[in-house]
Amino acid sequence: MKYEREFILPLTGTALGPKQYGFELGDEFLAFSQFPEANTGKVHLDLIVDKHPAFLTLQFVFDGWLRLNCDRCAEDYDQQVNGSFRYILKYGDHIEEESEEVMLIPADLHEFDVFQLVYEYLMLLIPLRKVHLPDEQGNATCNPETIALLERFKPAEEPDPRWGALQSLIDPSND
Repeated sequence: MKYEREFILPLTGTALGPKQYGFELGDEFLAFSQFPEANTGKVHLDLIVDKHPAFLTLQFVFDGWLRLNCDRCAEDYDQQVNGSFRYILKYGDHIEEESEEVMLIPADLHEFDVFQLVYEYLMLLIPLRKVHLPDEQGNATCNPETIALLERFKPAEEPDPRWGALQSLIDPSND
């Protein structure tokens, strides 16, 4: 598949020093990778590969947006995704992941596929709690009808009677 080949970096035949690659991660990337969090978006990725005699440094720089589903009101919103990650490929005699940021690769490896790294790093840029950002005045921008409906069906909070018993242990005069 042509799209899959875009993420394979040549390792042999390239000069020492930095080389920059650019990728546009849009709807095609999200569909191809079966990205679970978003189905549309536009993220630019600059990948700087700095080749040294004994290792390579990969610097991933993401900048763009993804359309996510709000956890509060269940409507779509655009989430900015910006960040950078570093990954090191060290030359050795076999393939082994030494840590989250360092991988040992054979010195005679001709190419390296960064697709999985791009996917994982993009996932890390998505916040755990996905909600609409507040406006300039700090007001919530979620769908007000949905929020009103949630408030209407919110269960009434009754204090736990055990707290009263515990309070009497702290202050015996409350009996």
